[in-house]
Amino acid sequence: MSLRFEYRVNSDWPQLAWLARVEPAEGVVRVRHGRHVETRPDWFAEAVWAGDFEEGGLDQTEAIFGSGARLRNGGLLLVSSGTTVDRLHSFADGRATFVSNSLACLLMEIGGKLDPADGSYYDLLATMTRGTAAYERFVPTSAGPVRLTYFDNLAWNGSELIEQPKPDAVPDGFAAFEDYRAHLVSTVAAVAVNAVDPRRQFSYRLLGTVSTGYDSAASAVIARDAAGLREAITFVRPDGVDSGHEVARHLGIGVTSFGRYQWREEPMPEPVFIAADAKGEDVFFAPVGPLLAGRVLVTGHGGGGIWDRHRSNPSPTFPRKDRAGLPLTEWRLSVGFQHLPVPYIGGRHVSDLMRIAASPEMAGYDIAGWYTRPIARRLIEEAGVPRELFGFHKRAASILLFQKQNPLTAASARDFDAWLRRHTRDFLRRGRLPPAQLRG
Repeated sequence: MSLRFEYRVNSDWPQLAWLARVEPAEGVVRVRHGRHVETRPDWFAEAVWAGDFEEGGLDQTEAIFGSGARLRNGGLLLVSSGTTVDRLHSFADGRATFVSNSLACLLMEIGGKLDPADGSYYDLLATMTRGTAAYERFVPTSAGPVRLTYFDNLAWNGSELIEQPKPDAVPDGFAAFEDYRAHLVSTVAAVAVNAVDPRRQFSYRLLGTVSTGYDSAASAVIARDAAGLREAITFVRPDGVDSGHEVARHLGIGVTSFGRYQWREEPMPEPVFIAADAKGEDVFFAPVGPLLAGRVLVTGHGGGGIWDRHRSNPSPTFPRKDRAGLPLTEWRLSVGFQHLPVPYIGGRHVSDLMRIAASPEMAGYDIAGWYTRPIARRLIEEAGVPRELFGFHKRAASILLFQKQNPLTAASARDFDAWLRRHTRDFLRRGRLPPAQLRG
């Protein structure tokens, strides 16, 4: 039986959130969605991708940023982001199968709750750092296990969802630096064209990120060369360290600064970031929200796993040292932006990139020490940024909310205290005391 979509807008949902309910007996996929999700008779998406927008080929590329679904030849494919900073969530109860780009929306739909006294969520959601072949795929809830899917798509076979690999845009890999650079530029150029297609109801303009590290600056270079990137943001520490102003100036990119702790001026910013991964380390993005609506945020997330010269055992499954970027996934659905981490483009061929980085042609860009990323350095230096301005120290911007020096904002602290009081019995039933809140 062929399937068809039925759409219903939920104006009180996050504007890019969607939930598909597959009811095979009726031959219908009922889709509830926020008001900025693009819908067509045979596909829907909250995404930008490398391909013609109206053709809806989001299922035919690995370079998709966001998510959606496609009916093709009578079959259904749920399409995830070509990264591990976003994901799909699915659940089956025997009568219907549910898929959503939002864990919160899925839980609301199925009536599922997380166990407030279960301390395993933090570690479970951190397993995405193991890569797409080894992360924990199921989150326990009161309604039953919810399945997580990173990078791969989900194909409906008539009775259940099956993971399906994305197509590989460069099956033969990369022979040299110029091959790789050309692929990055052409892909970002195609995504940028898709993002402003006049047939869209809601278009997106590029916004970069810059710092004195490698990954964001190299990604901004690609976006500048591919699509004329002219705007970026940077986060500045209280001592002024890590500002990307000088890097951006040499690239001819205007930059807007935000303080690393400016998020503390926002009203209760932490929960939506914590909701994505039980850690919330990207909460420092909170004050940027008004600038991000209708944007494609170009970042360097994942660069450590793709461009690091000393990466041991490079894998095509995107293992990472941290989960930075993932806490943005629920927040971006409300704000209304797409997230494009450039290192994921062609990143399944990381073994080729390690070979290229170690080749004689790259020797001049391989600096001494553990923090060296020759491919990123060459991209940045050839774009006109002096060597001494970047890439000598690794300075993480992440906010670790479990550390005493990063206490919750006052409103969040009050809300958390009230939550702990409401759930004291849940902890006691598990033979645990409620945790004490960290105070600054």
